This record gives sequence, structure tokens and C-alpha cells, in this order.
Amino acid sequence: MADTGLKVTQFSVLTAVGHAQSHDLPLRDIADAIDMDQSSLTRAVGVFVRDGFVELNTGKDRRQKTARLTERGEALLEQATTAWRKAQTELYEIIGQEKLEDGRQNMHALRKKLSASNNHQVRN
Repeated sequence: MADTGLKVTQFSVLTAVGHAQSHDLPLRDIADAIDMDQSSLTRAVGVFVRDGFVELNTGKDRRQKTARLTERGEALLEQATTAWRKAQTELYEIIGQEKLEDGRQNMHALRKKLSASNNHQVRN
């Protein structure tokens, strides 16, 4: 990923924008899909807009914003996806399928616990 200039979180945002653009999903829905608060996503997308990788548009509801990859953004996503797949393959070769899947399941469980904890704190 280093040769793309992207951090893993930026790759997640770029990937989510790429998937969401065909459905005209508003930024709020993209943030929900990747477990990111909307203000953090807006800041992350703002960097991509500034650098010419993403463009913002008005959604179906004029209060909403949607994001689309530009040609530069599509090229960057393709390059980053290739790098991500290579990294995943290397990780698989080093630790094996079982440990890789265990790690994914542990991260998913941790995210759920943190989310539940945050929701509990907000209500109290």
C-alpha cells in the first residue's frame, strides 16, 4: 500500500466511495457501512476531493451529498486494490488461512463490543 501513498483507512474510504457511487448513496450511508462517523468520513473525502480523486454531488435529497470517483480516483483505487490483494496474499502465506480468519473474527467481535459500549455510554 505504501507505493500508492494511501493509508489503510484511506483505502477503505476510497473503496467504499467506489462501491457506493453506483447506488448514489449519501455520505451518511457510506460512513455507516464502514463504521466511521460522518464527520470523519467528510474530512477524509475532502482530502480526496482536494487532490482530484473524488467529486461531491448533491444527492436525491438536496441536503445530502454523494461522492463519485474521478478518473484519477478510479486509477488510484485500481492500483491500491492490486497492492491490497498482494498484501493479503503475503499475509496468508506467512500466517495461514486459519489464523488469518481467526484474526478477522476477533477484529469483528472487538468492533461489535466497542460499538455496543459506545452506544451504552451515549445513552447514559
